[in-house]
Amino acid sequence: MTEKDYYSILRLPPSCTIADIKKTYRQLALRFHPDLYKGNSTIFSDIKEAYEVLSNEELRKKYHQENNLAYTKEQPETIDSILLHSTQLLRYINNCNSFTTEYELITIYLQQLLQTDNIKIIQSSNDTQKLRQIETNILLICQALPYQQLLSVQETIHAVFPLNNAYYQALITQKKRTMFWEKYAVLFAISTAIVLCVAMAFIV
Repeated sequence: MTEKDYYSILRLPPSCTIADIKKTYRQLALRFHPDLYKGNSTIFSDIKEAYEVLSNEELRKKYHQENNLAYTKEQPETIDSILLHSTQLLRYINNCNSFTTEYELITIYLQQLLQTDNIKIIQSSNDTQKLRQIETNILLICQALPYQQLLSVQETIHAVFPLNNAYYQALITQKKRTMFWEKYAVLFAISTAIVLCVAMAFIV
């Protein structure tokens, strides 16, 4: 059994595609390259090692076997695989610590999940139950995203799930308020403290 969890290193679920792995590797390699990142020097080598194994179909299959992970050779997407991937992405988010969640990578994965070919599959499917579950998963995933990431997928969500436009717009408004409050909360607290101190000085 391989001790390192390559999927955790790349912040991806085991069901991810080779395209997911390559795109995420480029993002992480740039972020943690030794010439740019002055923190833990082993992060970059771990990312590179994980990529070299998981981007190779035979090595990835062997890794899955050694670690008792289900392995399925990549096939064209279906409504079932889209449902599976959306469920796994939601589970990944639910298991993440809010301080360590990689929102940019989650957004990339969500965008790939809702790429043009997958949207066509969703829109042409007659399986109401699976469509409803996919929609629920996607909206729950969106709830976890910060304001800027929500904006980046806004048009896609509106196109795929038009009946939820009002809900999504309300979510964006709420996230914008939260972002504004978090950004200026410290400044507001300092200003309030100064006002109180001045007021107390006059009272004394």
